Amino acid sequence: MEALTARANLVPGAVRIEDAFARVKQAEVSGDAVIETRGVLTAEARLKNVDPALLPWWRLPANTPHGLLNGAARVRAIRAKPYPIASVGLDLHQGKLGRLAIDRGMVSARFGQRGDVSIDTAWVDTPGARLLGSGRIAPDSTLAFSFEALVRDLGAMDSLLKPVAMEAGQARITGSIRGRSSAPDYQMRGIITSGRLSNGMAFDSLRLTSRGRLGSPPSAVAELAVARLRAADRPLGDVASTLTITDKIVFERFRETSGDTTLSLHGEVRFQGKTALATLDSLTVAVGAREWRSQGPVEASLAGDRLQISHLTLAMDPGRLDIAGSAWLNASRVDARANLQGIDLSRVIGPGESPNAPRGIVEGDVLLAGPLADPDIQANLHVARPRLGGVSGDSLSMNLSYAPGALSVSEMRWVAGRGRASLAGSARPRLKFQDWIHALSRGDDSWTSRVDLALTGTAESLDMTTFAPMDTSLRSLRGITTARVRVSGNAAEPILELEARGSALALHGVEADSAEFSGSYAHRRLTISRLDFTRAGAQSHLEGFIPIDLALYGGRRLLRDQPMAFKLRMANADFGVAALFVPELAASAGKLNVIADVEGTPSRPVIKGSLKLVEGILRVAGRDEVVDGLEVDATFDEHRINVTRILGREGRRGRLSGSGYWQTAEGRRWGDYEFHLHATEFTATDRETYLFRFSGDFLVRDGSNPQGEEVPRITSVAPAMLSRGELTMDLSRSREEPDMPTPLLYDIVIEVPRNLWYRNLDTEVELMNGQLTLRNEGLRDLILGSLDVRGKYYMYSSEFRIMSGSISFTTLDRIDPDISIEAQTGLAGVANETRVIYQALSGRASQLKVHLHDDGGHSEAYLWKVITIGQFSSAGEEVSATEGLAPNVGPDATLPVRNYLFRNAERWLADVGFIDTIDLKSGTATGPNPTGNPIGLLGVGKYVTPELYVKYSRNFSGTAEETQSLSAEYRVTRHLLLRGEQIRGKPLNPAAGGVGPNAPLQQYNLDLKVRLEY
Repeated sequence: MEALTARANLVPGAVRIEDAFARVKQAEVSGDAVIETRGVLTAEARLKNVDPALLPWWRLPANTPHGLLNGAARVRAIRAKPYPIASVGLDLHQGKLGRLAIDRGMVSARFGQRGDVSIDTAWVDTPGARLLGSGRIAPDSTLAFSFEALVRDLGAMDSLLKPVAMEAGQARITGSIRGRSSAPDYQMRGIITSGRLSNGMAFDSLRLTSRGRLGSPPSAVAELAVARLRAADRPLGDVASTLTITDKIVFERFRETSGDTTLSLHGEVRFQGKTALATLDSLTVAVGAREWRSQGPVEASLAGDRLQISHLTLAMDPGRLDIAGSAWLNASRVDARANLQGIDLSRVIGPGESPNAPRGIVEGDVLLAGPLADPDIQANLHVARPRLGGVSGDSLSMNLSYAPGALSVSEMRWVAGRGRASLAGSARPRLKFQDWIHALSRGDDSWTSRVDLALTGTAESLDMTTFAPMDTSLRSLRGITTARVRVSGNAAEPILELEARGSALALHGVEADSAEFSGSYAHRRLTISRLDFTRAGAQSHLEGFIPIDLALYGGRRLLRDQPMAFKLRMANADFGVAALFVPELAASAGKLNVIADVEGTPSRPVIKGSLKLVEGILRVAGRDEVVDGLEVDATFDEHRINVTRILGREGRRGRLSGSGYWQTAEGRRWGDYEFHLHATEFTATDRETYLFRFSGDFLVRDGSNPQGEEVPRITSVAPAMLSRGELTMDLSRSREEPDMPTPLLYDIVIEVPRNLWYRNLDTEVELMNGQLTLRNEGLRDLILGSLDVRGKYYMYSSEFRIMSGSISFTTLDRIDPDISIEAQTGLAGVANETRVIYQALSGRASQLKVHLHDDGGHSEAYLWKVITIGQFSSAGEEVSATEGLAPNVGPDATLPVRNYLFRNAERWLADVGFIDTIDLKSGTATGPNPTGNPIGLLGVGKYVTPELYVKYSRNFSGTAEETQSLSAEYRVTRHLLLRGEQIRGKPLNPAAGGVGPNAPLQQYNLDLKVRLEY
């Protein structure tokens, strides 16, 4: 004790101690006390820098933490046996206890007579949190404590959480400790939200549940769940783990899930001093449907901040991946090696089922050493049978190395057949490798200006058909190419020097025997020193420069407002090249001669020279009309092309001639153009619904469809004359297809004197004596106008001849004409008499109204039955079809019944809608009562649809009293009718369809009726 002072007053029954002061090392205690002779002590003391582990004269546990406590204490003690009774209140001021920093706190404790201690309440405010606890220590040292921690800011608790360094987070932890003080049991539950570590790791929430026994060695089980774990901006997914803690940590379950990637493991961690040794008996990495498992145990160790992987082998099915090396966690350094053996790329990269997924068998080594942010990397890889983007090859070899600030490509060689392509050189990024990779993954193009390039690429005897699978537009690509390119500058503004030669080249029918190119690219300008095409003696030559952006992340490649200049010389060149650059042309061919000097800008070129096309062929996309024998003469006059002569043929009879001009226009891809064309016997058709052969004068100009796309517009100068036409569309069904853009617009007026035919399965009529307007404003085909009609059509196998009629196209949103037609047909009646039925058609084709009448004044319902079953009665009364066609069969014994049925029952049933027809047939029974049944057959029928007729009949004649049949007729077309019949019973009479007593109980008949016209 370094100092002790006190002043005491003795009063009756007590000793009063005032201004007491004691200092032991750095600890100071001062205060007042009253000691009563009856055994009661009351004291108040002030504490300063008191270390609880160094209290004098007290024997404390060896693990009592050191600290510096400050505050005020209140003590009241009463002498008792075997132990005194006391209550202690402690107010803590700023200080510390071990690693726990104390801002303030309070402890209230009671000492019992039997030596037990109760802490009624205790709380401590530490930076970022408040800790609370209460409990009891029994005389036998049994503990019963509960505790709680409310954390506002984990980032302020660095000293308490070391070595874990948290930057942010909130938490709540509750638990209890019970049992003998030497090895008590504990339970703990906690949740941490919005956690972020100083090493860049972060998570949305962390839930921990643990229970076990404290002591040496400890024994515990813990369950851990982490939601949305991430490292910097990279998501690592969710983690769920179950741990068993004894003298080792056993991972009973560990599962980390990120998107479709899952990491699972099972193993244990042992401790040798400060080194943790991990042995994992299973480790699985799953990506989507792919799964890779470890082969043999995974061995790793953690000593300090050094994580060392001694052995890790993943089975890649097929192939394997061996990984070994070390990583220093605090320094973020790595020294590792990976060996790839027979790994199939389709099992590792991209969706394996995709036809464009990378494929090939990879072998090689990858080495990494240095800081993780910018390590040294060496990669030597060989891929057998590679396929990238649908392009297949025999082999791909890569020898790459990276040191901070320099990527060296010693060799990258692609071999396919006899052709090969290679790339060598270096790229010097002025940024760290990690930042470069992050920028690439985010699509950030800011790195391009910070990567300097020095690369050389070559291609030797490369077969261009190899690249045809890259895109459907390249399917017809073929040829052999040899090229060389040198790349300098940076990725934002590369500088290129190019040379290329090709032979037997072809694309979309455009062929070249040979081609040669030399040029350069710099400052967003492609300079063409020489571009020569040769085919069948014809030569094309191009030189000059074009403004174009070839940067890696270039937006609009062609810079339409930048200056350009080139010279074009073509002698008997293939005009088929036009279909490559003008998608509106489905096909083009011919010999083209061009002398042109081009200046200005791509959006507004200035052209001087001339053009001549002979033996040309042209077809517009989306149309079937083909113009061949095309001859065109034109001159270039700066912004305008004057076409002085156009001649062409279409088919055997069609001729086309004309002239016009084309010129550039601001904001229009194909500019302004206007052509005056004269057509003679020209045929326009879509090969499905219409064909028109006409002659006339037409104007072709630039236009736009409702979607704003540039399309040609064709109008007639004067009404064209139709020489022949065919319409096959179904006018009874109004076409209401969705709005779809069309390849051209037109508004053509045609005079139709005659010979315009409308045909389908049931109709063959001629339209004449009128005028039609054919129109398409970009949405659908329309027809306007009115024509007379003559010809014939069929209904229920009856031929109707048109006596008079007209058809008028008036609707502006669809083709649905108004029809007004009067027609007639003749049907056989009794005594070989022919009766005439008249039919009137009126209204829209889609909702046509049909009415029948005749000269005899029969009802319309009766006339419909006559048309459907083909019969007339004598004296205006109905009979069966058999009687109508053969009236001389014999006396009509069924007349009374027939009159009643046909005049009453059939009408009633037909009105109800269950029965459409009733057939009666007279007959004579041959059984025991041959005069008892004058009716030979009774049948009823129903038209389910206009094409399907179903009939049931019962035969009472002869000895076939039990014979009944069910038949159905289906009209396939107006020429074909299919009839099926089922007969039940046992007909004995061969004339009735039987074959004697052994006839089957059921028979089936199938008839196909064909109507031929001649």
